[in-house]
Amino acid sequence: MEVPGKYYLFTRFLDAAAPLDFLIRERFVEPLTQPEIMAKRTLISQLGRWLRHVHDLGVYHDDWSPKNFMASQQDKTWNFKIVDTESVSLRKRLTYRRRVKNLSQLSSARFGVTGSDRMRFLLAYAGQDATLTRGHFPQDIIDATRRRYKEREKLSAKTLKRKAQLRRAVRKSKCSKSKMSRSG
Repeated sequence: MEVPGKYYLFTRFLDAAAPLDFLIRERFVEPLTQPEIMAKRTLISQLGRWLRHVHDLGVYHDDWSPKNFMASQQDKTWNFKIVDTESVSLRKRLTYRRRVKNLSQLSSARFGVTGSDRMRFLLAYAGQDATLTRGHFPQDIIDATRRRYKEREKLSAKTLKRKAQLRRAVRKSKCSKSKMSRSG
């Protein structure tokens, strides 16, 4: 919908859906019951197959972080939706590099995802394509994920340093104003 100078996008309400990162962090907290273990395994496997299908359709999302996927469960089936669609582009075929990038972005889920979960996901994503489970593909995803973590840490350190500089500048400014008001 367009209102002079403003645009609005209306979407269907996703009943009982939650962002993927929130769902994993909040629902699948250790210790898990056997039904929750099975639900998590099903979620991971179905997500891997669904995302492979999305990639095979040529859909590329520049920010595949877990917060950009909504998930809901209906019986034993999980349903997924992509949100933040301004970063989506359609391509005839996704390159190896783009697949690795997307899967490393998805690996940024820090809590509630084990090494076994990551392997289960990769096997589901690969399906019958053995080139995606052997060779360089799994290692390239791990390496890309590590690079993302290092970049995030650098950015975080840079931000903390900048905040400290701003606090010192504010304190110095307040101190200078205080001295001026006492002398004036």
